[in-house]
Amino acid sequence: MNAKSKKILPEQNSVVPLIGGQSGYVKNAKVIATMGSHVNLIFTDERNAQKNVEGRVAFSCMVTPKVNDTVLCVQNDSGMHIVLAILDRPDDVAGSQDMTLNFPGSVTMQSLDGSVGILAKENVSIVAAESLSCTSDKTLHKSEVANICYGNTTMLGEGLTARFKTVHFMADMVNTLAKIVMQKFNHYVRRTSENDLVSAAQMDRKVDGLYSMNSKITIMVSEKDTKIDGERIHMG
Repeated sequence: MNAKSKKILPEQNSVVPLIGGQSGYVKNAKVIATMGSHVNLIFTDERNAQKNVEGRVAFSCMVTPKVNDTVLCVQNDSGMHIVLAILDRPDDVAGSQDMTLNFPGSVTMQSLDGSVGILAKENVSIVAAESLSCTSDKTLHKSEVANICYGNTTMLGEGLTARFKTVHFMADMVNTLAKIVMQKFNHYVRRTSENDLVSAAQMDRKVDGLYSMNSKITIMVSEKDTKIDGERIHMG
């Protein structure tokens, strides 16, 4: 090897090892305690000597570390050890592979040219302390059982089509305001335990078959005329 080649080759001490004690050196550690974004770490050197240090989780490390995790960390210029990523988590008990994504502030998931999907084998929960907004051109909700509980509900739209095999509707008070109401039933049964009041400008009832009215006391009052017309009229 000539002198010119020796100048091109780097010095041996300029090679950066993966394990070191100076700032900027990447090394592995084990988590022994966590408290928010701060963690306690144990380092093991090549002589199996252990060292306990304090550190914190990097801003870009979204997965919250747990005790006994093997993490990748680096020491910054101020001497603080920063956890960059979680390399391994023991799989010794049920649920040990569960993870928590932690964001210190507001988060926006964006896909400008594609879709965003969330798939889960068991459950998906969305909890918001203030408000939850859902806006789309088309919305599809499909499930075997649905439980919906709202304090106050306001629904606005152009049309509503609902088809159910059985409907149970219970309310202390119902107010319905509509310009036109059309109802079609094969069988219609209405039971009122106390009072049944109907107020209308005009009322017209047409029955193809039998019209029967049975009560203990019947009062019919007309301000003008009362007309009863039939082929036969039986009274008494």
